[in-house]
Amino acid sequence: MSSNQNLSKTSISKQLNRPRLDRLMTEQGIDAIIASSRNNIGYLTDMFMEMGERFTDIQNYVLYEKGNDKIGFVGELFWSMSQLLDRELDTITLRLSDGAWYNSFHGKLTERDEKMLKLMKLPYSQGVVPWDTGALIEVIEDMGLSNSHVGVEDKISQTALATIKKEYPKIKIKDAHKLLVDTRSVKNKVELDNIRQATKNSYMALDETHSSLDAGMSVGEIRSLLSENMMKLGGSNTGTSADLGVFPCREPDYKLKRGDLVVLDAVNVVNNRHGDLGMSRVFDGKASDRLLNSHKALANGIQAAVDNTRSGITVTDVCKFILKGVQEYYPGYSRRSHMYGHSLGVECPEQPLINIGNETVLEPGMVFCPDIAIYDYNLYMLLTENIIIVTEDGCELITPIEQSIYG
Repeated sequence: MSSNQNLSKTSISKQLNRPRLDRLMTEQGIDAIIASSRNNIGYLTDMFMEMGERFTDIQNYVLYEKGNDKIGFVGELFWSMSQLLDRELDTITLRLSDGAWYNSFHGKLTERDEKMLKLMKLPYSQGVVPWDTGALIEVIEDMGLSNSHVGVEDKISQTALATIKKEYPKIKIKDAHKLLVDTRSVKNKVELDNIRQATKNSYMALDETHSSLDAGMSVGEIRSLLSENMMKLGGSNTGTSADLGVFPCREPDYKLKRGDLVVLDAVNVVNNRHGDLGMSRVFDGKASDRLLNSHKALANGIQAAVDNTRSGITVTDVCKFILKGVQEYYPGYSRRSHMYGHSLGVECPEQPLINIGNETVLEPGMVFCPDIAIYDYNLYMLLTENIIIVTEDGCELITPIEQSIYG
């Protein structure tokens, strides 16, 4: 088995909570981690696999060794490689396995096409299973991990796992899925700054959309307007939804009328970190007392979470605060699934989820998105979302709670 080719090295992500990861690895006796899922690879390296217009991914791996300032990248995939194509190829070397690249080009070649052709001409590593584990086996040897305690996540190829054990019987394989989840649950400063900006982008887009509504607009037109406002603010618009606040939903061709409840939800991404926000307002009219009371109940639920969230309590405690706050104005409120929101980060939603029974202890740097709704059947569906960051002395609310249903 050849091992004379250079090992690809890429810089550790600035958004990686490395002190926490190293501490958890030490506690669990893990020397290195093999990441194999898109989000964990992106978390470690800031190189996210994307489904590009002309490329599709199969599999690749990143090897993180505790104490090592560089990460090993194994390119065993048919990948958009958007991150690598944006870099100077002379500054990075790759270890690719057979069959890693297939592509066809049409018309005049762009600069990125030229880079892709250059990548395709690189030599390949031969291996036991070229399309899955050939280069990975060589990298384990190159990094000196053949006699180490190596953590793997649950997304790793079973073929790769079996081959590693066969090639290196002295390797001790450990489950690192929960370790990576626990690491990602506490954000570093760079992550938090990006989440704050993404959330503020969502807030401004939602507010601008509500302020720009016109009678006669369809749900599709409202959604398009929200998407346009999201794109103007920067970041990436990964998800928008709009509803006219009626449950069950109105007929498909319904047009916005004075006094309608408009429910908007937007997800914005800045540097691969998510911000999520929901906002419900009445359009150009007067809300019923029942709707006003429901809106007040949701706002009170969020406020109860803000007033009581702090490090040291559990996720279940947060759920109970939300529930108690909502029930002050809406005594019959309950959630069948006992879900009251989710966390944010590389993914949206992300662990830990905000649900009763989750005994995860809150720590500074955790980010929660209380996502609570009231379904008043045959009348309306009301939704609100806000972002809360756990701090050393309590919590930070990124955007204001909607106290008025009129904005």
